[in-house]
Amino acid sequence: MLSISTADNRFSMGAFVQNTDNQLFFNSDASPSQAPVAIQSMACFIRKDMLFFRHLGLNAGYVYQASTEENVISVPDHVLNGSLYYQGNLFKKALNLQRGRLSLH
Repeated sequence: MLSISTADNRFSMGAFVQNTDNQLFFNSDASPSQAPVAIQSMACFIRKDMLFFRHLGLNAGYVYQASTEENVISVPDHVLNGSLYYQGNLFKKALNLQRGRLSLH
């Protein structure tokens, strides 16, 4: 895995590659099988978090992923997600609250 992010972790991006041998899966007849070849999966991602007026948060992310054997490991090619939330401290900063999280997947 290779990734890079800002010092405050508000922006990050990266990629990873994974090799899997002897993967077990259910074939089209719904019986267990073992993949005859090694499967290589890869993903690239980018993520951005923003905070407005010290309390209103917004984050967004995008992932592209692929697999060499789609019939064994099926993954969506493009994944986009985001959240909108309120964040604040209560009880003299003893409790950090994030409320109203709207998530899009």
